[in-house]
Amino acid sequence: MIRQVLDPLRVGRAGRYQRWDWATDVSAEWHDVPAGGVVIIEGVSATRKDLSDRWDLTVWVSTSRDVRCGLGLG
Repeated sequence: MIRQVLDPLRVGRAGRYQRWDWATDVSAEWHDVPAGGVVIIEGVSATRKDLSDRWDLTVWVSTSRDVRCGLGLG
């Protein structure tokens, strides 16, 4: 996340990341993150202490694994 998304955004370039598919436990499709504007980072790594200096705001949401991972939602 740092190398692929945060570092490029910090210097005004677009970032790019590969989504993790929790249902199959493998990497999935790639997503582009355009430079500029508000960026919301969510996921299991979003509140790591070594990233805390990069965020303006952190929100913790506690819920079941099935809801967190999108399992059984349709």
